[in-house]
Amino acid sequence: KSILVFAAMILLAQMVMGAIAVIPASNDLTDIVCPIIKSIEIALWYFAGTLVMLMFIYGGIKYIFAADDAGARKQGKQTCIHALIGGILIRIAYSMVNVLGMNFCPATP
Repeated sequence: KSILVFAAMILLAQMVMGAIAVIPASNDLTDIVCPIIKSIEIALWYFAGTLVMLMFIYGGIKYIFAADDAGARKQGKQTCIHALIGGILIRIAYSMVNVLGMNFCPATP
């Protein structure tokens, strides 16, 4: 667990430092905050997609290797179903955040 926490902290630090590097010299709050929000949003999107795929693969492997155990097969199937539902919910939430965030952080040409 400590390795995952450490990796997440390094990823977050790189995101913030990358966003700070592209902050324009302006006094407008949106010019400062929007790049940071966008970089965190992109990183979370990739992290969530990776997590959904790993859970789906884990459920599939669990389902495949539980040939004789009906309970374990059911758990593997449920893990796959929950991973797919989670992926759909993450996509819906991502779309909602993008639609609602257009007013705060407009796209630059």
